[in-house]
Amino acid sequence: MKFSYGLNLNSYNSYSTANNNTNLFELDYALGSADEEQLFSIALSYSGKSVNDEYKLYEEKNLNLHSGYDFSFNDIHSGNIRYGFNKITYDNFSDFSYSENILGYTSNITWQTKTSLFLDVNLGYKIYSNPLYSISNDSIISNPGMMNGKGKMKNIIGIVSNTTKLDDGNVQLLLTGKIAQSLYDNLGAYLAYSFRYNLENNSRSIMISDYYFSDDNLFDDNYGYGGHDLEMGFTYIMPLSLTLKSSFEYTYKKYANEYPDIIDSLKERNDDKLLFNIRLSRSFELFESLLNKLNVYLSYVYTNNSSNINLFN
Repeated sequence: MKFSYGLNLNSYNSYSTANNNTNLFELDYALGSADEEQLFSIALSYSGKSVNDEYKLYEEKNLNLHSGYDFSFNDIHSGNIRYGFNKITYDNFSDFSYSENILGYTSNITWQTKTSLFLDVNLGYKIYSNPLYSISNDSIISNPGMMNGKGKMKNIIGIVSNTTKLDDGNVQLLLTGKIAQSLYDNLGAYLAYSFRYNLENNSRSIMISDYYFSDDNLFDDNYGYGGHDLEMGFTYIMPLSLTLKSSFEYTYKKYANEYPDIIDSLKERNDDKLLFNIRLSRSFELFESLLNKLNVYLSYVYTNNSSNINLFN
């Protein structure tokens, strides 16, 4: 069993009022077989995000439960079955609070040529905590047989509001294939492809341009789009126990909802996202009783998002 605490501080040069911090508490438990071919794990975590008054919409609480079971078919083939539950609460924007259930399975095959193949499938179901309703006003004519003093039909027109509950469930399938190869003793590379498809989409979007720069769960819902993702990268074990990792990723996103462009007309949104990441890390063995291991890393991330709607560039 393991307990951990994390503190994440975010500071922005151009938007200092958007500075925020997140506190994370996590409890993990794992139970394995003697031959280590079977492992059951469960983790419970809670996090809270604090923001300045100007960005109260970003304030969120996250309750997460994750469980998994690892097992082996044979010497080269292993599998993992998992279930995850998330409950995200926005105290100041309750229409976007939601709960999420995710079922997943991963199959891993590793050959003697040091080639590994990963096949992964995830099925997610997201439902909003607060239902939304649409209201339409219909005119009705009553008592058409009444006569007025001039001998004409007198119609009494009334307005009746019809309230319809909108669908609030989202179902998404995410398929991923990945192949990894050891090139030399200290160098490995991989190539991965993912396909994201919405089986049911009722995602909600926010039409406030002041908040478009955000890229979190609230303003860029991963259930709100489908698309493709292609990624390649390598890992190199350097002298002095240093590890160098680098990756390049291209993502195409086709959004289900329409968004306003600069002239406020609604149009379909399509994004092309490029991401480059390089990371240098090392682990230090320290005091067994107090601090067993210290991980230190230095990383650089470059992101370029190109959209047919200028506000999202």
